[in-house]
Amino acid sequence: MKNLIFASALLFALPGPAIAAEEPLDAFAKQVGYMASTIPFCGGPPEELTYFQGLILKMLRPAKLTKAELARYKDLAELARVAAKPRGNDCTDNGGLANAGKLQNLLKALVAARQ
Repeated sequence: MKNLIFASALLFALPGPAIAAEEPLDAFAKQVGYMASTIPFCGGPPEELTYFQGLILKMLRPAKLTKAELARYKDLAELARVAAKPRGNDCTDNGGLANAGKLQNLLKALVAARQ
């Protein structure tokens, strides 16, 4: 029994393959999709969603995405929007600010990764 415990401890102490971090573009797209889902959830009109999506495209300009990357971003954002389950807190100033702050940090990481 002691040998089994020692072997288990040794196994977990050894370095294993690193778990890959989520790609910055994927993380950004997922956050955009989540935020887009909060617009109708919180009572926003369809025009607000269109406006939001336009702002996001402007925000992405410094990342200089290729056409393929932009298409991937749009697909991921839409999948995230459909799958999202917004919460009531998202409709408050605090919830909106938290989501916007996270989005800004993800954008910074995306742009930095592409430098």
